Amino acid sequence: MRDKIFTAVIVCILLVIPIYVFSRKEKDISVAENRTLFKKADIKITNLSNSLESLFEDQFLFGETLKKKYNILKSRIMSLSINIIEKSKLMNLIPVGNNLYRISNTDYYVYGSYDIDIYKENYEYNINRINELSRNHEDIKFYVYNHIVDSTIANQESFNQYIRQNLDKKIEYKSSAWVNSYEDYQKYFYKTDHHWSKDGSYMGYRDIAELLSFDNIIEIKDVKVIDNIKFYGSKARVLGNYDIYDDFVVNEFDYPEMDVEINYKPVDDYGKARQYIENKIGNCDVETNHYGEFYGWDDGIIKFTVKQNQGKENILIFSNSYSNAINKLLASNYNETYVVDMRNYEAQIGEKFSFDNFVKEHHIDKVLIIGNNNYFRDKNNYIE
Repeated sequence: MRDKIFTAVIVCILLVIPIYVFSRKEKDISVAENRTLFKKADIKITNLSNSLESLFEDQFLFGETLKKKYNILKSRIMSLSINIIEKSKLMNLIPVGNNLYRISNTDYYVYGSYDIDIYKENYEYNINRINELSRNHEDIKFYVYNHIVDSTIANQESFNQYIRQNLDKKIEYKSSAWVNSYEDYQKYFYKTDHHWSKDGSYMGYRDIAELLSFDNIIEIKDVKVIDNIKFYGSKARVLGNYDIYDDFVVNEFDYPEMDVEINYKPVDDYGKARQYIENKIGNCDVETNHYGEFYGWDDGIIKFTVKQNQGKENILIFSNSYSNAINKLLASNYNETYVVDMRNYEAQIGEKFSFDNFVKEHHIDKVLIIGNNNYFRDKNNYIE
């Protein structure tokens, strides 16, 4: 009898868990792992076994909580080791996680260096497509901007050289040559996040504006420290270490009046910059991604229309989250600006992106690709 009860309980558990996973509200992202989670919509019948495994792993009950607890415990143990290494001056980059390091005697986390040889196939895959699009649309000007990040600082010349050699000569190219060392990194990036800080994003904007030959530059109106907000970036969340943070300091700009659409639906604005600057953001927990909240998110497509620029050029931008901080700055110089994140377009819009149809329908004059190593090595950024 006891064995039957035990068996019945086990069977119930095995039945209840799948039902719960399929019926509960799904989580979109894992804060602890800083990645998009697998959801029911991602299930592929052709690969059902692996799809179901990924679904149960990512949407498992208490899964995110357990990951956070594990990260915090691991971080505490790691902090003790870091203190010993720093005092003994054994190394400049101290390993703290999976390809993640802390610059010794600083509060800055960086990803380890990548080698172009590892990613040549993926780079070639995306660059060949950019070349093909440029050749098929000779009436459109193409531009590529490669921004140097922590993982490409050490080998940036090999990355730049590879892109230049493989990119058609008529496509104008530039990289953020002002990031040459970890000292530069500390000037232009957050301590615990992989994105540009306010200084880095403005330098990036000025750099891209020069590439695009802007006729005007938006100057910084003011610098604001957002009260009562500690910014814990993606690296802090992955590590579970909330001892180190940035004050959330932002640049304030006077943008021209613009209409904004996200995924073809009108919205009041892209991001919540005004609410932050006016201190209208309530209490936030350590998991809040203030970069996304302030600047805007990685939407499938964002459209900016600047009324005073009617008659000017239209531009189509392909990028990942690194452009979020400068999308409105770039849009200020054009009539219509479209920013597409190929990683999210089909999932959010419900159909594949068609470059040929899009540039014809929206009378595109310029195409700009803003990419770091993550962009060029990710085949999900392939432009259809």
